[in-house]
Amino acid sequence: MTSQKHLQFMNFLATVVAPTCSIDDDLCTDVELLPLRARAVEWERFVDLGATSASQIDQGGVPAVMFEVLLDPQKCHGAKTVQVYFDGITHDGVTLENERSGASAARNVGVQILDAFGNAMTLGQAAAHYPADTDRLQFMARLVGTQGPVTAGLYAALSECVIVYA
Repeated sequence: MTSQKHLQFMNFLATVVAPTCSIDDDLCTDVELLPLRARAVEWERFVDLGATSASQIDQGGVPAVMFEVLLDPQKCHGAKTVQVYFDGITHDGVTLENERSGASAARNVGVQILDAFGNAMTLGQAAAHYPADTDRLQFMARLVGTQGPVTAGLYAALSECVIVYA
C-alpha cells in the first residue's frame, strides 16, 4: 500500500484570567468562557482548554486536556501503521502561538501538544508509528508560559494535523 495523507484541523481555545480572580471549583465570575464548539465537519475539531489563571500558567501547574484525532476507517483498511504530526504558528517548535491580537488577547502564553504519554511533541515532525487497527488516537494539550509573565485574555490557535497511513 502506498502511503496516504489525511488532514484535520485542531482549534485550541482558552481563556486566561487575571491573577486577582480566584478560581473556586473551576468557577470564576465575570470571565468570558469560550464554549466547546462542535462542528459537523469531521476534519475540523475544537479543543476547549477552559479558563485558567495567569499565575497558574506562570507557575507551570496547568493540567493537560485530552483530545482525540479521528482516523478514517477507509484509509486504515490495508494500512499497517499511522503517523500523526501537528503543525502551526510557532517560534520554538513546540508551542502554538496565540493567534488572537489586540487588547483582549492573552500574552506570553501558548499551547503545547503532548502524546498520550505526556511527552511534548515537536511541531512539524511525525510522531511515533501507531497501529492502524483503531479509529482514534489520543493526545493532550496544555497551556504554557512562553516569553515572560502571562497576561489575562483570550487564546486561540489553529493546528494542522497531518495523518499518514502506510
